[in-house]
Amino acid sequence: DKYTESIDTFSTAVAESESALTTFKSKVQTLDKLNWKVGLGMELSEDDIEEYRTAIDEFVESAKTYVEDKQYEATVALKLILGEEGTDYTSGLNSMYADLQSQIDDLSGQLTAQLDIALEDGVITLDEQAEITNIQQQITDITNKVAQAESDAQFAAIKIRYGGAEL
Repeated sequence: DKYTESIDTFSTAVAESESALTTFKSKVQTLDKLNWKVGLGMELSEDDIEEYRTAIDEFVESAKTYVEDKQYEATVALKLILGEEGTDYTSGLNSMYADLQSQIDDLSGQLTAQLDIALEDGVITLDEQAEITNIQQQITDITNKVAQAESDAQFAAIKIRYGGAEL
């Protein structure tokens, strides 16, 4: 029936967003290790530079995928809870997530530009590293905001379910 299909769709959406979050966290760990290596101040080989660029690209792409998957999950959840009336609320939801994606795109551009500047001489200075890490952290903060919104929504749902009892 239609309700069972909706539950299955929601379950799949949740699994995909959890997988995307796991991938993102893995990319963060990879980048942390490379940032440590770069922070040693050694001259980077072409292979090191390529590995670092790839890690940053994968980090950004995994952040975008996670936010997109969470948007889909939230849309499916709204429609599951509110039925077709949920469609009325998805435009605001879509606008919020589009803004987050736009922020990630802007930061991605800044990150690429900063990386290009930093790698001109094959050595990333501490100041250049701090700039790169700062931008990476801003992207991570966006994904954390999305994850926190989910936690807040789950808590609100529990309060509604149990009649607003003090938790």
